[in-house]
Amino acid sequence: MRARILPSPRPLPSLEGIVGLEPDDPLLHHKVGRAVVEAVRVVSPLPLRRQLSRSTDPVRRLREETALAEAGLCHWQDVLLSVFHAASAWSEGLPLPDREAALAPVRPVIWRYVTSLALPNARKLLAHIDAGKLTLDTYDPARVRAHDGGFEVASRDGRVRVHDHVVAAAGFHMPALHHDADGVHLVDPPPSAVPLTAIDGDLRLHLDGRPERIWVIGPASHVRRSFVNFLTSVAVQARAVARQIGEGS
Repeated sequence: MRARILPSPRPLPSLEGIVGLEPDDPLLHHKVGRAVVEAVRVVSPLPLRRQLSRSTDPVRRLREETALAEAGLCHWQDVLLSVFHAASAWSEGLPLPDREAALAPVRPVIWRYVTSLALPNARKLLAHIDAGKLTLDTYDPARVRAHDGGFEVASRDGRVRVHDHVVAAAGFHMPALHHDADGVHLVDPPPSAVPLTAIDGDLRLHLDGRPERIWVIGPASHVRRSFVNFLTSVAVQARAVARQIGEGS
């Protein structure tokens, strides 16, 4: 749960130290975790464990974390942008497999930011739950087909449910760009195309040894940078590319 997304009001020296960590350090997970905890302490003396709900029940956790946000007690939210920027700068330029392994300790913290609800949305969900308009169920759908007046959803454990409406929120993936003599292929590359495995720091494509007037931002730049599905990251990339275009690069 979060009530705001703002840069830290204070310097966070422990996060600046992330840039100097070695990706293959066996204590990497411990050091990154300690850096984040120390950053939270700079923002607030309230222990991190008291800023989060530990409930495994989703409704109870939603209720408890909404209360924390309303009381202004989720100070962890004020360090996450700094964690994001520090981790991005640290991993810049690492080969994709090495970067994925090195960022493993950081991803749970960043994921906390990605999956956190804005306070107004949390209040709406709780209101629907309390009014009996919304219930939560967990199952793994295996098949969906039309049914009289709605849809029949069969789960992998054999249960069948009938719903009036079905919304599928799925399908996210990082695009795999390919290129050949004809250019860059976004989808359905021909057999002659090869995967694009590297992008320069300026996000410009260099094909066959020459720079192209083609830049990539957002998820398409994942072979170069991390956390590219965040709006903050995309905005920074778009600004940099716009400056290059304006300068006639």
